[in-house]
Amino acid sequence: YDSLPEKVRPLPYRNTFVLTRKKDFYAPGATVVSDAGILIDRFRDEGELWVMGGKEIYSTFEPVSKEMYITRVDAEFGLMDPDLTSQKIYFPEYDKTGWEEQLASPLDFIHKGDNSPYNLKFIKLVRRHPLSRV
Repeated sequence: YDSLPEKVRPLPYRNTFVLTRKKDFYAPGATVVSDAGILIDRFRDEGELWVMGGKEIYSTFEPVSKEMYITRVDAEFGLMDPDLTSQKIYFPEYDKTGWEEQLASPLDFIHKGDNSPYNLKFIKLVRRHPLSRV
Protein backbone atom coordinates (compact mmCIF):
# COMPACT_ATOMS: atom_id res chain seq x y z
CA TYR A 1 0.00 0.00 0.00
CA ASP A 2 2.70 2.44 1.00
CA SER A 3 4.66 1.67 -2.18
CA LEU A 4 1.80 2.90 -4.37
CA PRO A 5 1.71 6.56 -5.38
CA GLU A 6 -0.73 8.45 -3.14
CA LYS A 7 -2.91 9.41 -6.11
CA VAL A 8 -3.85 5.72 -6.69
CA ARG A 9 -4.35 4.75 -3.04
CA PRO A 10 -6.53 2.82 -2.72
CA LEU A 11 -6.45 1.27 -6.17
CA PRO A 12 -9.45 2.55 -8.16
CA TYR A 13 -12.51 0.41 -8.90
CA ARG A 14 -11.64 -2.42 -6.52
CA ASN A 15 -11.73 -3.32 -2.88
CA THR A 16 -8.32 -2.83 -1.34
CA PHE A 17 -7.17 -4.87 1.64
CA VAL A 18 -3.88 -4.28 3.41
CA LEU A 19 -2.34 -7.26 5.19
CA THR A 20 0.02 -6.07 7.91
CA ARG A 21 1.40 -6.94 11.34
CA LYS A 22 1.36 -3.27 12.34
CA LYS A 23 -1.38 -2.92 14.95
CA ASP A 24 -2.23 0.75 14.30
CA PHE A 25 -1.72 0.81 10.52
CA TYR A 26 -4.01 3.32 8.84
CA ALA A 27 -4.86 2.95 5.15
CA PRO A 28 -7.51 5.45 4.01
CA GLY A 29 -10.04 3.79 1.72
CA ALA A 30 -8.73 0.28 2.41
CA THR A 31 -9.59 -2.48 4.86
CA VAL A 32 -6.68 -3.42 7.12
CA VAL A 33 -6.40 -7.08 8.18
CA SER A 34 -3.76 -8.93 10.17
CA ASP A 35 -4.53 -12.52 9.16
CA ALA A 36 -4.03 -13.89 5.63
CA GLY A 37 -6.52 -16.66 6.41
CA ILE A 38 -9.32 -14.09 6.58
CA LEU A 39 -8.65 -13.01 3.00
CA ILE A 40 -8.17 -16.57 1.75
CA ASP A 41 -11.47 -17.72 3.28
CA ARG A 42 -13.38 -14.69 2.02
CA PHE A 43 -12.20 -14.96 -1.58
CA ARG A 44 -11.99 -18.75 -1.93
CA ASP A 45 -15.38 -18.94 -3.65
CA GLU A 46 -16.25 -15.28 -4.04
CA GLY A 47 -13.91 -14.28 -6.84
CA GLU A 48 -10.56 -12.78 -7.60
CA LEU A 49 -8.10 -11.46 -5.09
CA TRP A 50 -5.10 -9.61 -6.49
CA VAL A 51 -2.10 -9.73 -4.20
CA MET A 52 0.86 -7.35 -4.16
CA GLY A 53 3.59 -7.59 -1.62
CA GLY A 54 6.86 -9.18 -0.79
CA LYS A 55 8.27 -12.67 -0.61
CA GLU A 56 6.32 -13.70 2.50
CA ILE A 57 2.99 -12.50 1.09
CA TYR A 58 3.56 -14.34 -2.20
CA SER A 59 4.66 -17.51 -0.38
CA THR A 60 1.47 -17.39 1.69
CA PHE A 61 -0.91 -16.98 -1.25
CA GLU A 62 0.79 -19.13 -3.93
CA PRO A 63 -0.52 -22.47 -2.55
CA VAL A 64 -4.13 -21.26 -2.83
CA SER A 65 -3.82 -19.42 -6.15
CA LYS A 66 -5.28 -20.59 -9.45
CA GLU A 67 -3.39 -18.00 -11.48
CA MET A 68 -0.41 -15.73 -10.95
CA TYR A 69 0.47 -12.64 -12.96
CA ILE A 70 4.14 -11.82 -12.72
CA THR A 71 6.12 -8.92 -14.13
CA ARG A 72 9.72 -9.89 -14.75
CA VAL A 73 12.03 -6.89 -14.66
CA ASP A 74 15.31 -7.24 -16.49
CA ALA A 75 17.44 -5.36 -13.94
CA GLU A 76 19.30 -5.71 -10.67
CA PHE A 77 18.12 -3.73 -7.67
CA GLY A 78 19.60 -3.15 -4.25
CA LEU A 79 16.36 -3.65 -2.35
CA MET A 80 17.02 -4.91 1.12
CA ASP A 81 14.78 -6.30 3.80
CA PRO A 82 15.53 -4.31 6.97
CA ASP A 83 15.24 -7.51 9.03
CA LEU A 84 17.99 -9.16 6.99
CA THR A 85 21.42 -7.67 6.92
CA SER A 86 22.42 -8.28 3.31
CA GLN A 87 19.98 -10.55 1.47
CA LYS A 88 18.23 -9.26 -1.63
CA ILE A 89 14.51 -9.87 -1.89
CA TYR A 90 13.24 -12.01 -4.76
CA PHE A 91 9.95 -13.59 -5.74
CA PRO A 92 9.86 -16.89 -3.83
CA GLU A 93 10.68 -20.21 -5.43
CA TYR A 94 7.65 -22.22 -6.53
CA ASP A 95 7.14 -25.60 -8.19
CA LYS A 96 7.32 -24.62 -11.86
CA THR A 97 6.02 -28.04 -12.95
CA GLY A 98 2.68 -27.16 -11.34
CA TRP A 99 2.19 -24.06 -13.49
CA GLU A 100 1.74 -23.41 -17.20
CA GLU A 101 3.28 -20.19 -18.47
CA GLN A 102 1.11 -18.12 -20.80
CA LEU A 103 1.33 -14.65 -22.23
CA ALA A 104 -0.38 -12.20 -19.93
CA SER A 105 -1.51 -9.99 -22.81
CA PRO A 106 -0.68 -9.16 -26.42
CA LEU A 107 1.76 -6.63 -24.94
CA ASP A 108 3.72 -9.36 -23.17
CA PHE A 109 7.05 -7.56 -23.50
CA ILE A 110 7.98 -3.91 -23.14
CA HIS A 111 11.39 -2.81 -24.30
CA LYS A 112 13.48 -0.40 -22.30
CA GLY A 113 12.56 3.10 -23.43
CA ASP A 114 8.96 2.21 -24.39
CA ASN A 115 7.43 3.97 -21.37
CA SER A 116 9.75 2.04 -19.04
CA PRO A 117 13.36 2.41 -17.92
CA TYR A 118 13.64 -1.44 -17.96
CA ASN A 119 12.83 -4.39 -20.17
CA LEU A 120 9.61 -5.89 -18.77
CA LYS A 121 8.00 -9.25 -19.47
CA PHE A 122 4.44 -9.94 -18.33
CA ILE A 123 3.76 -13.57 -17.50
CA LYS A 124 0.52 -15.32 -16.63
CA LEU A 125 0.92 -18.61 -14.80
CA VAL A 126 -2.06 -20.97 -14.68
CA ARG A 127 -2.12 -23.86 -12.23
CA ARG A 128 -1.96 -27.15 -14.14
CA HIS A 129 -4.10 -29.10 -11.64
CA PRO A 130 -7.17 -27.94 -9.73
CA LEU A 131 -6.72 -26.86 -6.15
CA SER A 132 -7.82 -29.43 -3.60
CA ARG A 133 -10.35 -28.28 -1.02
CA VAL A 134 -8.89 -28.31 2.47
